[in-house]
Amino acid sequence: MQLTELNQHLATNADRDIRFRLPNGEPVAAHAQDTEIARIDKKFVDCGGTFRTQTTCRMQTWVSDDFHHRLKASVLLKILQKSAPFLETDTLDVDVEHELDHVTQFPLPAVEPNGSQLIL
Repeated sequence: MQLTELNQHLATNADRDIRFRLPNGEPVAAHAQDTEIARIDKKFVDCGGTFRTQTTCRMQTWVSDDFHHRLKASVLLKILQKSAPFLETDTLDVDVEHELDHVTQFPLPAVEPNGSQLIL
């Protein structure tokens, strides 16, 4: 999913709580926070010798001991808007970084409204 589409979902669901979902479908704890927005620029050469570049918007999540914390869509949208100057474009693909037994990164494939939550 590109940043522009995520921003549209957040704007139209501003009052909903954000709930992150892992690629296997398991939900991240409801009190997870978005601790960082980053622009990741990767330059590499593939196994065939072709030079490539990849740029993404990465949202880093963290589960703290603040069990009453809930991240609203409107707050995440404000954080992303504040990031706009260094993200430089809203056509970046968005991925999520989350620590399980190890740090994992996965693309944000979809956004789904579900009751009072917005599932990312």
